Amino acid sequence: MLALIGDTVNETVRIALLSLLLFGLVGLFGLAASGTTWIDRFAVNQARRILANSATPIAAQLFNRAVDLVFAAFALRMLGVEGNGQYAIATVTWLYLKTITDFGLSILAAREVARDPDSAGRLIGSTTLFRFTILLALLPVLVTYLALGPLVLGLSQPSIVATLLLTISLLPASYAEAINSVFTGFERLHVPALLTVFTNLVRFAVGLLALDAGWGVPGIATAAVIAATCNAAAMHLAIRRQRVRIAWNLTSDEAKNLARSAWPLLLNGLLITLFFRLDTFIIQAFEGTWALGIYDAAYKLPNLLPLIPSYFVLAVFPVLARQTGDDLRRSYELGAKFLIIIGWAIVIVTLFTAPLLIRLLGGRAFLPDAADTLRLLIWFAPLHYLNGITQYAIIAVDRQRAIAPAYLAATLFNLGTNLVATSRLRITAPRRSPPSSPRSCCWFCCNAVLRATSVRSTGRHSCGVRSQPSRSLVLSAWSSSASHGCCCRSSWSRMARRSSCSASSVTRNWPFSAPCCHKHVLHVPAFEHQSEQAGSCTTCTF
Repeated sequence: MLALIGDTVNETVRIALLSLLLFGLVGLFGLAASGTTWIDRFAVNQARRILANSATPIAAQLFNRAVDLVFAAFALRMLGVEGNGQYAIATVTWLYLKTITDFGLSILAAREVARDPDSAGRLIGSTTLFRFTILLALLPVLVTYLALGPLVLGLSQPSIVATLLLTISLLPASYAEAINSVFTGFERLHVPALLTVFTNLVRFAVGLLALDAGWGVPGIATAAVIAATCNAAAMHLAIRRQRVRIAWNLTSDEAKNLARSAWPLLLNGLLITLFFRLDTFIIQAFEGTWALGIYDAAYKLPNLLPLIPSYFVLAVFPVLARQTGDDLRRSYELGAKFLIIIGWAIVIVTLFTAPLLIRLLGGRAFLPDAADTLRLLIWFAPLHYLNGITQYAIIAVDRQRAIAPAYLAATLFNLGTNLVATSRLRITAPRRSPPSSPRSCCWFCCNAVLRATSVRSTGRHSCGVRSQPSRSLVLSAWSSSASHGCCCRSSWSRMARRSSCSASSVTRNWPFSAPCCHKHVLHVPAFEHQSEQAGSCTTCTF
């Protein structure tokens, strides 16, 4: 992207990126060293402290998402479809490793620090060492995966290098995550939230400079390592200001206690990750990097939508927790209907504007396949929004154990249908086909869906070239939507049978038979990583 403009402008952009990098580093370490005294003076009572601990992470997350979107607009054009697919498989591999190495310790450590603030230093050291131990145990699995990946999944060399670099980034990220949990226990969530803003600016600047230098996919991964290291160093400075002395000690008994206490959180976190990102590996295995690049580009826009229900549901959850019986049912129905209306509005708008959105985000190289995929992915919104409030309603009546079996069943269904569908209808997605190329049967399915919503798709590229979409992308979206609906309905139905709340009273008037696809579901509080609230995951994803 930078190379496509004049030399003078190109140098100006480089200078701007270097200035942004300097600003991010100065802001990051300056804030870590000086603290947030202005916020501390504001949060003098419980109400103001809650406001600071909620408003600051929300604002930071919104800002980080906006920065990620701008970065994606540059990166997609500079990497192309193949490069985007190469980095997508590396990112998902990193996500699995991060979920396992975290082991649910973020929530556990925050709870213990809130109960006993004096244990902060001991927990930072022990949980960090525990994460390092888990990562060391995973290295043989990772090496086997990378060795067999080119044969089984068709992994490219840039994907392998990026995966190794992202794995290295887990070392500083684990330390930063342990400190982040302590800040959560101290009720000072605004500190890591503000630090992640500057960390994201560092990653943005380094990532674009690496791409401009021709480093490609490994360059973005290198930016992630640098950003994660800077964030860990800043978090170390910030926790030192709290006069916390870190004790680097992990006994076998303490490791057993941590594993025994945190493994249910690991199980749920890993199950949620499996539920979300199985399609990435399946598309990579059956369709290759090009198809995954198209699918991942279309997925970036729906990935922004979970912000809407998360903030709404967090606001109404205290009301649901205090109510029972008919009052709970009415509140749930009202909230569900509101979210469903918002979800369907998003679906309708996206069906009309998908080509424009993809062209703005990734350019013409991703059209029309990514636009067609986006038109299918966006159907996840109504059921995803319903799923969000349903989970919190389940927790409100103390039936949260019903969530995990629902996710397990939905994950197995998702895996099975993806494997069967993509293996039976496997095709190679061409980059571009001549205008006379025939449509695949899946293309007619796409048009059938669009006609059902009064939207007619011509499938024409802006340059007059037609393209044949990959059937595996559509089949993956549809099979995921079915599992998403099963997860939502089965969990709520189980809870409804025990708490006299009727799920059908909410869903009977809504056309949920339309295809939809989940990508991210609203994490329940017991399973949610604190780092995601502050946006620290932006150090290696875009």
